[in-house]
Amino acid sequence: MHALSTVILEHTTADGAHHDWLIEDPRLPNPQAPDARLWTARVLAPPSQWTQLARFDLEVIAPHRRAYLTYEGPVSGDRGRVRRVAKGWCEVHQWSEGRIVMTLRLNETPLDLQLTHQAQNHWSASMLAGPLAGPSEHA
Repeated sequence: MHALSTVILEHTTADGAHHDWLIEDPRLPNPQAPDARLWTARVLAPPSQWTQLARFDLEVIAPHRRAYLTYEGPVSGDRGRVRRVAKGWCEVHQWSEGRIVMTLRLNETPLDLQLTHQAQNHWSASMLAGPLAGPSEHA
């Protein structure tokens, strides 16, 4: 499988700040099509802390437009501002309804992650020990 583009945006609103993690969705027939939507999750922990945390929570939210892979600035509807804090790519090894396993490379730092569905839109991410290998799979 080819590398999927990913970006992490710091989203500042009147209520505070969080991070939005966006990934080209490998379940789409053409994840790089101009109208393709990005898988998106809200994360409270900044990516600079993910390795030290070893585990963090995320909330899957509505898919975002591809423009957000490169956009920085105000969000329409007076919904705050976004600023790119990390960009890179990921290689998905497994993507199913309850589990996503990937190698993520942000700003040249590789992370092997497992995302596990907890309840409703809530997921947890954890670092995996050892290199990931084997065929990619999408369910």
